[in-house]
Amino acid sequence: MAWDINTQIAQGRLTEDPKVRESQNGQKVVTCSIATSYGKDDKKKTEFHNFVSFGYDADDAEGLELTKGDSVIAVGQVKTRKWEGQDGQTKRRTELVGSIALRRRGRKQVSQRMDYQPQRDAKPAGGAFDGDDDDMPF
Repeated sequence: MAWDINTQIAQGRLTEDPKVRESQNGQKVVTCSIATSYGKDDKKKTEFHNFVSFGYDADDAEGLELTKGDSVIAVGQVKTRKWEGQDGQTKRRTELVGSIALRRRGRKQVSQRMDYQPQRDAKPAGGAFDGDDDDMPF
């Protein structure tokens, strides 16, 4: 059995401010372009990745307040969509569909998508263990 994995991680800089819009079914969509570079000096190459985020991932991306030039790490699946243009020609666009995991400005980390902070005063639901070892049945 073969494993086929379609995951891409792109660490680069935004080439534009992300665009936020709503799809026809009311779902939030964030799109932008990420530039990644590799190689050294005169052999340096730059690739541009079309990035798309939907729903909760789009909310997270919008919440990071991203701007052109920000360094980001984006994680997602590479997908190619196909449609018929107004000229009748078949159009294709390859995109990284996923979420922005981290934003940085310079060397300082500004925001992180997975910034969960547990609530210390919150009690577990459903009458769970209250912390008294004498009540333990074992």
